[in-house]
Amino acid sequence: MRRQAVAADLPALLALRDAAGSDALSDPAPINEKLLHRLMAADAVVVSDEAGMIAGFAVVDGDRIHLLVDATQRSKGIGRDLLAWACEAVGTAGHVAATLVLAPASRAERHYRAAGWTEAGRSAAGGAILEKRC
Repeated sequence: MRRQAVAADLPALLALRDAAGSDALSDPAPINEKLLHRLMAADAVVVSDEAGMIAGFAVVDGDRIHLLVDATQRSKGIGRDLLAWACEAVGTAGHVAATLVLAPASRAERHYRAAGWTEAGRSAAGGAILEKRC
């Protein structure tokens, strides 16, 4: 079930970030406690709550999307659902396109490219910056 993140979710979100690994759906590095607090206050963070466990979350910061799903919960449509919400939120906010940054050598890049995301550059860390019209 997708729902707005609340302050009590913060430890679980940070734990997901810390366990994301190289195949994360977006680069976990920029997702810090300060960012999460600020964007939770703006209702710009949603979680996928599976029977009381946070299986993943999406963050929208302007046109930028951050998306992480627990490695044990991948391939269940959670990331797809969170990404759909995030793209809609970016479009509703008036942005023409959404961007996301992947960790260097992320295996998630092929999934995004198959869904129509295109490369818009490289991050300072060497990960792909992808964009898609929303």
